[in-house]
Amino acid sequence: MIPAWAVDSLKRRLDDPETGFGSYTQVQQWLSETLNVEAEYATVHHLVRYRLGAKLKAARPVHAKQNSEALEAFKQTSATT
Repeated sequence: MIPAWAVDSLKRRLDDPETGFGSYTQVQQWLSETLNVEAEYATVHHLVRYRLGAKLKAARPVHAKQNSEALEAFKQTSATT
């Protein structure tokens, strides 16, 4: 069980656009190290995803063979909508 004061602190951290978490394990570690609150992974996942309605930060995937020069050329020559 995560105390209400810890949930409030976590919500403020999740609402801050400059900071965020990449995984629920990072949230779990932050709770433990910063707030001294121990919680199971499933508890953290349910709290963040369903009760708080937050989504973790995730980078958009980029193909390893993507040519950045060709991409820029495409952007310059393609029509905008």
